Amino acid sequence: MDRDAFLRFLSRRVRVCDGPLGLILEQGVTAGMPLPELLALEDPRRLVEFHRKAAEAGADILLTHTLAANGPTLEPLGLRDRLAAIIERAVSAAREGRDAVEGAPGGERAWVGAVLGPLAPGVRPRGSLELDPAVAAQSEVVRLARDAGAELFVLDGMSDLQDLKAALMAVRDEAPERPVIAQMVFGAGGQSRSATPPAAAWALARSLGADVVGAAGNLTPGEMMRIASAYRAVSDLPFLVRPGGSASPREFARQMVPLVEKGAALIGCGGCSTPRHVAYLRRSTRDCRARIPDRAPRLILSSRERDVEVGSRRGLVTARAWTGPAADLVRSGAQMVEVRAASRGEEEPAMLRKMVQMAQGRTRCPLLITATTRRGMEEALKAAVGRPLIASIWGDRGRLGRVLPLIRRYGAGVVIACLAGDRRLEDAEARIAVAEEIVQQCLGAGLQQQDLVIDPAAVPFIGEERQLAEVLRTLALAKERLGQPTLLRLNRMSEGLSAGRSTLEAALLAMAAPAGLDLAVGYFDDPNLLRQAGAANYLTGRDPGGRRFAASVGKTRPSTGPQGRPVWKKRRV
Repeated sequence: MDRDAFLRFLSRRVRVCDGPLGLILEQGVTAGMPLPELLALEDPRRLVEFHRKAAEAGADILLTHTLAANGPTLEPLGLRDRLAAIIERAVSAAREGRDAVEGAPGGERAWVGAVLGPLAPGVRPRGSLELDPAVAAQSEVVRLARDAGAELFVLDGMSDLQDLKAALMAVRDEAPERPVIAQMVFGAGGQSRSATPPAAAWALARSLGADVVGAAGNLTPGEMMRIASAYRAVSDLPFLVRPGGSASPREFARQMVPLVEKGAALIGCGGCSTPRHVAYLRRSTRDCRARIPDRAPRLILSSRERDVEVGSRRGLVTARAWTGPAADLVRSGAQMVEVRAASRGEEEPAMLRKMVQMAQGRTRCPLLITATTRRGMEEALKAAVGRPLIASIWGDRGRLGRVLPLIRRYGAGVVIACLAGDRRLEDAEARIAVAEEIVQQCLGAGLQQQDLVIDPAAVPFIGEERQLAEVLRTLALAKERLGQPTLLRLNRMSEGLSAGRSTLEAALLAMAAPAGLDLAVGYFDDPNLLRQAGAANYLTGRDPGGRRFAASVGKTRPSTGPQGRPVWKKRRV
């Protein structure tokens, strides 16, 4: 079964997923075992029976009992050598339980989903996950489950984006044809334990090839509504909700109906789920068709704790050009931070990795990473938590062939510079022609069109009147012909100036914003420049009502004055 078949399966009606954990806890069958997953070895027939009951009750997706079945978790328990047997028997138990009830309600065959959990949960401190070993550990589990007959993969129990990234990369490396559901565990505040919002989780999951995004947690269905609303606001993928709660099966199913109406295509109950929960969920949603989102995808970048959308929908985004450890990132006020290494060549990879880690320790903002070498780009992408933007690629076929597979593998967005090798392009038509060619190469390499950002000014043009006009025209053409987000480096135009830098950048920003600028990169150490960006948003109609601009200048939200004009009042301190 492939990914397209799974999406067709989802589109017919709302689906119910379930695993054996509820019955395991209810009957206490793993008491005395160092790990509940050992049930697959100690009493496999009982595990088959649990899956059979779930399938009989109407579960559409059977989740394997493999949450903690991975090398880093089993190693401290002295059970590393039993991993392959646990995975094989757990997947086989789900398949046998499913096959025992071929006449399930609706006449459809349930899917068997292999569960991938976090690595060594509760042992590894937050932020200490090394990506390469994590991908290798999850890849081992994926290979074992794939060979045992798992038909899809379900990421569960994860509250950190690096865990999610490692598992998704492993699935796409080892089983690219199998569908994958990427869940994160959220709390009542609407964020994960690592303070990740749903939009940030969606952005990373989608960029790494997830077919479904999901939310789980020890929340009531009512509390889960906040996360479902956040997913619905951004997602063009089906989404799954699996709240917990202590309500009776009948009451739980009743409380889940608003989540289905909100757009959930898959539903389930958390750790307390039993076949009774499945039966009531199936009954309450039997006439409900799944709502697969039909919206244009968008470019959302993220850090561990924040997300930012780049594109005309959300207005002008500002990125602080970070000059090094001494610069103050906390009070810069920009929405993103650009990281680049002072050293190039052989020193760049180690330097960029260090700079990325340092920036993430000082700011919560998503990153714009500028790398000149492939190794430097890869080290920065490994260290970056969330979904960064990579700058830049240009019309150099050799470089494109080296870096595009890398960008796709790590799920980053990318900036396309309107530059053909070392040749400077003088007019807007030539720049757009180069950009169009690179866009096609990116699409051919598997990148998504919404993830490409156009930079019309690859080299400084300070004092060149014609070049400024061509840059502004290129901005407009990138929107008109390509429909792509755009970026302009204000700081590149003011390099070398000892005074008046902010004034020059503010003037350039005022000229570029009406032409369609989406992302401005500058030093933004001057509050007036940030206010200029806010004013540009308001004046170009990308800040309806001027709410964000009013906040940036220390006023309350505008009220309506004579002839419908906004009037601001001083904010009380």
